[in-house]
Amino acid sequence: MDKKALEQFYTVIGNEVRMARSKSGLSQTELFKKTGIHRETISRIECGSQQLSVHQLILLCKALNQTPDKLLKKVMDYETDS
Repeated sequence: MDKKALEQFYTVIGNEVRMARSKSGLSQTELFKKTGIHRETISRIECGSQQLSVHQLILLCKALNQTPDKLLKKVMDYETDS
C-alpha cells in the first residue's frame, strides 16, 4: 500500500470512529473518559492523521458499542474497491 492509499485508509477509519461517536452522543472528552485514549489522540484518529493500534480499536469499539467488523466495514469495502 502506498503512502496516499495508507492516508486514505486511516481517513476512512477516522470518519467511521467520528460517526460512531456522534451517533452514541459522546464528546471526544467523554470518549477519553471511557477509553483512557487521550482526547487529542481521538481527535487525530478521527482526522485520519493518527494510526490506531489494535488495542485502541478494541477500546473504541467497546466504548461505542460497536464490533470491530462493523466499524471497519467501510474500510474493507474501500480496500476491495481500490
